[in-house]
Amino acid sequence: KKPLMIQEYFEGKEVKSLNIKEAKNFGIFLAQLHNSIKKLHKNQTHWKIGYQFRRKESSFNAPTIHLDHEFKLLHTALKEIKEEKLKRGIIHGDLSGSNILRNSKGEVMLCDWDDARIDYLVYDLAVFIGNMFIKPQKLYTQTIKSFLQGYQTITSLNEEEKKAMYYFIQNSLLWGLEYGAKQKQIHTEKEKGITSWMVNHEKKYLRIKKIGIYNFLKCFK
Repeated sequence: KKPLMIQEYFEGKEVKSLNIKEAKNFGIFLAQLHNSIKKLHKNQTHWKIGYQFRRKESSFNAPTIHLDHEFKLLHTALKEIKEEKLKRGIIHGDLSGSNILRNSKGEVMLCDWDDARIDYLVYDLAVFIGNMFIKPQKLYTQTIKSFLQGYQTITSLNEEEKKAMYYFIQNSLLWGLEYGAKQKQIHTEKEKGITSWMVNHEKKYLRIKKIGIYNFLKCFK
């Protein structure tokens, strides 16, 4: 049997930001999506299940932090999470504003499913929060709360999933920083632009890290 890909053109604009009401609606939408595709078969990609819990080694640095040191700290923190309590299913894997299109009717479409895989459902939420609601100069706590409330109207999250989400946000941002460092080496002609992006991305990582898990868990109350 040969795989078949069906594509459909969808005319819409990238979603750059979401207000509190839109965030809640998207949380509902994402939970419904997770439930609707959980029974589909998906061959595993190079992303291995549970990679977030394995010690990640890195020889790259961000503007002011050593990535290997940060990955080591994260690995230690994740040892406290009961991995078996995290629900798995097919996730998008790269939820960001650039991969969400909205047309004039308000209809939403997710595109760029290249990173779709079987993984922890909360990782999808973590990546989305890191991309959409954490900015270099501000953490949009109320919008995060609304998004999580929306998701949990359909799918409840247990305590281990809530705690894991905090560390998964850091994980996704660190992987982004390593990707940026690699791209800077490959595309030397774009070094200035990539460095600027990395500076902002690092600020996002340091912002979520600074608030601590105790304050993050308040987003679920």
